[in-house]
Amino acid sequence: MKESQFEEILLKKLDTIAKLLSLNVLKDEETVEGKVNLLHSSGFKRKEIANILDKKLNNIDQVLHNLKKKQQDKQEEQK
Repeated sequence: MKESQFEEILLKKLDTIAKLLSLNVLKDEETVEGKVNLLHSSGFKRKEIANILDKKLNNIDQVLHNLKKKQQDKQEEQK
């Protein structure tokens, strides 16, 4: 087996492990918004979140936009 093939297989396995661990952490979170928020605040990128949650990237972008808007509205209320 070539080193590049080994690296590719290893990366796929690591992605699978990351997805399984993420799903375990998210099991108590009921809403997609909550799941996206938790993953995003944990440092996952948009594409990674979409992959973990098996959602389209556009859906994740919309949820992140809504979360940002809610946060801005909350900051406005506190002023």
